[in-house]
Amino acid sequence: MSGVFRVDGDAYDDFMGRYSTRLAPLFADFAGVGSGALVLDVGAGTGALTAELLSRGASVAAADPSPEFVAVLLGPTWQPAVVPMQLLPLVMPITILGPFLNTAFQGIGRARVVLMNMLTAALIMPVLFWAGTHWSLMGLSLAWLVGFPLVFIINLHRMLPLVGLKLTDVFAAAALPAAAALAMYACVAAAREALPSGLPAPFALAALIPTGVVGYAIATLAVNRKGLREALNLFRR
Repeated sequence: MSGVFRVDGDAYDDFMGRYSTRLAPLFADFAGVGSGALVLDVGAGTGALTAELLSRGASVAAADPSPEFVAVLLGPTWQPAVVPMQLLPLVMPITILGPFLNTAFQGIGRARVVLMNMLTAALIMPVLFWAGTHWSLMGLSLAWLVGFPLVFIINLHRMLPLVGLKLTDVFAAAALPAAAALAMYACVAAAREALPSGLPAPFALAALIPTGVVGYAIATLAVNRKGLREALNLFRR
């Protein structure tokens, strides 16, 4: 996505800062974030929400795919972290889903499976991290990018038969949202190429963001209406 939403961080902050700094406290209040909370901020942008979360005493892990935003969020000293921060969001959905599944299986009395899942991670991840340290921060990021999906698939292979599912069922369910996301990417990339080259960054961003939203909405309606209905039903309950 860094090649799509690639605008100067200061320009983005000038355009979006007037909203993000005001909305950040509302988002934090809605999520109930307080001192000691562990928070993952994916798509951190220039850090308005990250700063609000930190001010409340939360421990925050922030990631963003845009090099310009990383420079604003963390400062020039962290420029070597740009590529790792672009890579790590790729596995963020899995890092969120993994603990959720362990908690669910613990709740249905499958503590042994949860223990085996933890042992699998404990055996695989340290080896990959050790190997990754030979290539500094980039190596560690690649170790995470490779290791966590590997552990997740191994654990899924162990868990799914217990609830009558297969890996192919999971991949089939994920395929439609992934297709919608790729369609959104294509829409934004095409719109970016169509914009005048001299268009100021704030105006380009103002065009690209709605394009992405509309593109994703249309793609979801086209290929994943069932998933959309399920998501809406969750909010209605």
